[in-house]
Amino acid sequence: MNTRIYLVLFSHIVLCVHYAHSQLVTEYFNDYGAAQTDLRNLGSATNGWSGAWTGGTNIDYIPSNLAYSAPGYSNAANESDGDNGRAIWETGNTLNGVSRSFAAGLSGTIWLTALAQNGTAGGESILWLDGAANSANALRLFGEYAQIRYNDSTDAAVKQIFSAGVTHLYLAKLQVDYSGSFDSVEMWVDPNLTSGALSIGAPLYSESGADVFGTQFDKISISFDNSGDSWDAIRISNTPTAFFDVTSSVPEASTASLILIGGCLMLLGGKSFVLRPST
Repeated sequence: MNTRIYLVLFSHIVLCVHYAHSQLVTEYFNDYGAAQTDLRNLGSATNGWSGAWTGGTNIDYIPSNLAYSAPGYSNAANESDGDNGRAIWETGNTLNGVSRSFAAGLSGTIWLTALAQNGTAGGESILWLDGAANSANALRLFGEYAQIRYNDSTDAAVKQIFSAGVTHLYLAKLQVDYSGSFDSVEMWVDPNLTSGALSIGAPLYSESGADVFGTQFDKISISFDNSGDSWDAIRISNTPTAFFDVTSSVPEASTASLILIGGCLMLLGGKSFVLRPST
């Protein structure tokens, strides 16, 4: 076996190790019970999370999920029977929220989807990126408008009008250290997914040019400002199939990891190799 073959095999091994450290994180608010309750302390160290939701007393779980249907998007894993639901406003304002950390920080290119709904035209649903409520970066459904917050500044330009009481799909692409230490955030709302990433078009908002995540993306927070404001079906992935992960009905994170490892074994042909210098 010559040196070129050794290098190809080595690159495959490195690729598999890199992918094995990639992660899929999902929160469907499933199996949390048949009664409305404080979201704090719900959840565990599964599905890509380090543990339960923590934080203020202002966010509840309610056993009624958000429904969204569009070509290219599957909401099948978001179960709709009596003990599955969503996060919803209980009291307080957008400065008070709950947070949840990932089992391991995410780096590279990260795709995220989440379902959002404002209960009234005066509502506000915010998904904070890599920080507590009122941090520097967020995806927002503000009244009837989408907004993005990046590097402690909110882009409030009206790009599209959305109806209160209607569920919307948020899609975001985060790139950690895309250029040196700079990170970028792009956001779409109700994108065209008929041809996957090829059909989503230009983002509604695109922000870059600052180091907003450090070396990795570690957690999310959610907060609200009015009755009926909700988040549901949160999916975050930096795996090789990240876009598919967050738009399709995906397996639990642990199952996805096994599939990924199996794929790497197939890539290596299921064989054992002894690496020796070529002669």
